[in-house]
Amino acid sequence: MTYDLTGSEFVIDAFIDFTITCQAPHNEDHNMGPGTLTLRFADDAGAPAVAGPVTIVDYHMTQNFVTGNNLASVTTALETTAADACGAATGELTGATLTWSPATMQPYCRDGQVSCEGVACGTMGSPPTNQPLVFDNDCSEPLPLDAFEFTNGVGAF
Repeated sequence: MTYDLTGSEFVIDAFIDFTITCQAPHNEDHNMGPGTLTLRFADDAGAPAVAGPVTIVDYHMTQNFVTGNNLASVTTALETTAADACGAATGELTGATLTWSPATMQPYCRDGQVSCEGVACGTMGSPPTNQPLVFDNDCSEPLPLDAFEFTNGVGAF
């Protein structure tokens, strides 16, 4: 089942954590997207099972947003993907809760860059001015996953 991730909120773990929402207009500050996630559920006579194993088989998110203040402006311009027919992550659906084990998605690949402009660049986790963090299809780090809480059966989370 493929989900449109519009409306999903993503907590960015930074020196000062913040939330980015997958919503249009996608190029506005604190917005990103579009994005999709495809899950494979255990087969229950052709319908998704109420309980059982679940696998992430595809993920795509365009991350194009700007955060910061008067001292530094950080621009994120990344395409993030995870595609693995065998499963980029596996979990167990019990009731309305999908728990991942391990709680990571891998491969999780990034392509693009994170750059900074301003006097505070190079501090608090931001890259120095004119020295962006460049990711060239970098699949070296897994993406941490929290449990999914479904509504409407498995129609939304």
